[in-house]
Amino acid sequence: MVAWNMSQAKLVVRLQRRMPPADLFILWVTFALTVFADLVVAVNIGVILAMLYVLKRTSDGVQVRVLEGRRLQRALDLSFSQELRQDISVLTLEGPYFFASVEAVNRSLLTVPEPVRAVVLRLNYVPFVDATAMQALETALTELEQRNVMVAVCEANEKVTRKLIRMGLFKQIHGHRVFDSLQNAWESVSETLDHRAGVQKEEATPEVGVPT
Repeated sequence: MVAWNMSQAKLVVRLQRRMPPADLFILWVTFALTVFADLVVAVNIGVILAMLYVLKRTSDGVQVRVLEGRRLQRALDLSFSQELRQDISVLTLEGPYFFASVEAVNRSLLTVPEPVRAVVLRLNYVPFVDATAMQALETALTELEQRNVMVAVCEANEKVTRKLIRMGLFKQIHGHRVFDSLQNAWESVSETLDHRAGVQKEEATPEVGVPT
């Protein structure tokens, strides 16, 4: 009788009708292991399954959005009549940047279209990063640098900024710093691109000899 009361059978039946499939699977695996194996084994396996499920849910919640059109104009405090540069892409990372979300973030960074000569990565919705993500970011920055695409980072919180400094990534970030706002990053990158274009134009212009 005591064991039956401890099982809370009525509660389990009621929860079973409402729980998501993944939670229900973890519940019944833990229950089966408790009955047919050992309580210690059941608790350990249940905790591991729950951790894996949380990691999956967290990584699935990470999104990389391309900020463009009127949304980008609003973020830059520009009027809708002002044209946006097509050689700068703004990516907003939403969610924790850690080992489970590395692939999605780097795929977005490395698949920017050909006209883009600079990428501004907004980290204002990133609560934390880990060492694996920093290593993957360094690899992506190196590859973009080889393609002559500069990367600027903006709006990172204090913890993320400290990790960027500790990992030595500032030397691969435009301006060797994290910009405090999207507007500052956009203006700085625009000036650098315009300067590069001017230098290339001067180099391409043949020198005209002065007659003697």
